[in-house]
Amino acid sequence: MAQVRKAALLTGWRYYHTFNSWHSVPGFPDCVLVNVKKCRLMFVEVKSETGKVTAEQEDWLRDLSSVDGVECYVLRPKDFDWFWEELKK
Repeated sequence: MAQVRKAALLTGWRYYHTFNSWHSVPGFPDCVLVNVKKCRLMFVEVKSETGKVTAEQEDWLRDLSSVDGVECYVLRPKDFDWFWEELKK
């Protein structure tokens, strides 16, 4: 999560992550990133290489990505180089 935050801030994105999600709605993505200059809004679910996406997470990502212009990703360590480049676009 710290790596995602750092990459977002270094590339001009605003970053939000709920510190303690105990009272949050199940499945909501880990991070919300917005870049006004690029007119982009991104929701990111961060997983380990073997972490499973829950049904609730799949539902949230599907519903959010159905909104025009909203980007949703499941990010794993192997994807970080790609993600860094995506943030720089």
